[in-house]
Amino acid sequence: MGALRIDLCENVAGTEQEACVSAPRLVLTNFEELQPELPKAAPAKTGARSRRAARKRRDGYWLSAVMVTLVMASVGGAWNSLAHSRTELAPETITVTVTPGDSLWKYAKRYGSQDTYILDRVNDLARANSLSSHAALVPGQHLKVTVTNPVELAKLETARETKLARR
Repeated sequence: MGALRIDLCENVAGTEQEACVSAPRLVLTNFEELQPELPKAAPAKTGARSRRAARKRRDGYWLSAVMVTLVMASVGGAWNSLAHSRTELAPETITVTVTPGDSLWKYAKRYGSQDTYILDRVNDLARANSLSSHAALVPGQHLKVTVTNPVELAKLETARETKLARR
């Protein structure tokens, strides 16, 4: 028994090829000739070699994960120790003399802690001086200000140490 196949015009040259392309030919052939050649797959790795390769990859992933975790932990620990290494300075109350253009807002922003909302700092400053939070300040007026800003506390501490060193 035979089968039909389309002639692909591969082995034809010149004018015959042009005729073949415009009108392909059907050719009677055997079934054995029709069997397509399947691409040969690479042999699957089996045995100890493939298991070793898989274990190596898995171990590499675990090693990477452990290294990343250790690095993050050490950086976090160093960061945490740096944050706590600073000595916490206790809030200090000072007296300031108001100059023209000063406001409660300005003093709250300069001397108050950045961790506290600015309007709360203004209200605390006004309450400490028995004022309204909207009160206008008069030049020459004295205000009691609680310093909680670490930068200003450090400046006060430095000024105090300098003053003691001069004596």
